Amino acid sequence: RGADPRGAVQAELERLADFGALPNARKVATRMQLLQSEVPKNHVYSGFKAGNLELIDEPQATSESGGCGFVSEKMLQEILLAIHQNQSGVGRGKLPIAVTRPTAIQVRIFVPQLGIFKGMLCLKPGISKIQLPASMCKVPASRVAGGDDRVWVLVKLVHPTAPNVTVGNYLKGTNASFKQKQHKRKSMVENLLSCLGVPADVLEEYLAKGGRGG
Repeated sequence: RGADPRGAVQAELERLADFGALPNARKVATRMQLLQSEVPKNHVYSGFKAGNLELIDEPQATSESGGCGFVSEKMLQEILLAIHQNQSGVGRGKLPIAVTRPTAIQVRIFVPQLGIFKGMLCLKPGISKIQLPASMCKVPASRVAGGDDRVWVLVKLVHPTAPNVTVGNYLKGTNASFKQKQHKRKSMVENLLSCLGVPADVLEEYLAKGGRGG
């Protein structure tokens, strides 16, 4: 009879982070979902070591603070350039504005020596390491990582996004066709009534009267 595969999986998880420190099974299941984060293909960067990251105090000592760390321009462009090259091949294609002038990235970061982190990394001048506040840490550092100094940065979203750029160009007057490209959106009232089960014909008549009813 072979070894129980559950033991091997647990050992791998413990080498990644201290899941045993979480308060209950529900929290463990929630945090394990971070390992299955949906990211665009090749949006994973592993060129840093644990020494390239550091823990910092919360940027704002209030209950509204949390989930935001910082990254230098050099490191941010290093991440995004590598991702762009993985997607399109080295030297292929024009670099998008998100690579040449990035402002922030939404990330999942896995560092056995520090833990598992989730949140935003915003561009900050004058620093040389990725800075992570405690509010970004979702699972504590592994207790058995030893000298494992590997780092995986999963990039879920890059700012500015394509819609951000489109709106910016329109406001600058360089994209006159922006209005024509926008799709009509449902109003909050229309969405609410639809979700409450109002029949489509009744809702259509109501909206045709300007939402005033009869």
